[in-house]
Amino acid sequence: MDWNQASQIAQVLSVPVTGLGVLVSLGIGIGTLRELRNERIHSVRPLLLFDRGGFSVAVELIDSGLIPGLNPPFAKQFTTHRPPGKNRVDAKEPWGRLRNHGNGTAFNSRITFLFDEAHIGGESFKIDEKKKKEFPYSQTFNTIPASPSHVQAGQEACFYRLPTPIAHDYQHKIERMECFALIEYEDAFKNSFKTVQEVRVSVRLAEDVPKVLLTFGEEVVSTERLSALAIENHSSPHAGEMKVSTLIARGLRLFARAFL
Repeated sequence: MDWNQASQIAQVLSVPVTGLGVLVSLGIGIGTLRELRNERIHSVRPLLLFDRGGFSVAVELIDSGLIPGLNPPFAKQFTTHRPPGKNRVDAKEPWGRLRNHGNGTAFNSRITFLFDEAHIGGESFKIDEKKKKEFPYSQTFNTIPASPSHVQAGQEACFYRLPTPIAHDYQHKIERMECFALIEYEDAFKNSFKTVQEVRVSVRLAEDVPKVLLTFGEEVVSTERLSALAIENHSSPHAGEMKVSTLIARGLRLFARAFL
């Protein structure tokens, strides 16, 4: 083999080697960018949870068939059965301490009560799937914005509305409800997150000072329990983003077709 033949062979071999180097560099570069993006997302990620324990909320009875937060004509079609008089249960003061335990501000914060069980007259009744889609139990009537809706890291928000089944129990038969608080919010990059907490709502209207007690328990983190509630723990901040391994594998296939 003379020098010219050796030189030609070296040139042919250098093309795939260079191509492979480019692919490896591309993979490393994409991986680095992704790590930087993950760090940025983590640095501003909020985490909202209620302080555990009970909150006593002073309430009053008012004469109204409206549902706070909903368009009056729309709301009134669901409260035509309301007898006249002061029978809607309203909070006299803000309640709850929804605290941001994360690193960044939580935007568009709100909660939705998901009802599991009602206690009436010493008996308990499961809220079945059909009832969960109807007034007053459906999510449409039980999503309540936080105040303020943008909660900075280390700060807290409160609420002014009571759960609709309690507020519009015009006969005042409900003694207690077992439910979950679905807490929804966004970070500065518009990624959506959800946390879920157990909550018990007890009604004490016959006391000298009528009140409603809200007792917040553990955060729900079990995949099985979240699935039963049809809730994902949180939305992935990388939804729709192609994995680095996928990009490298695709590049290697193109490389093989071109040079091997």
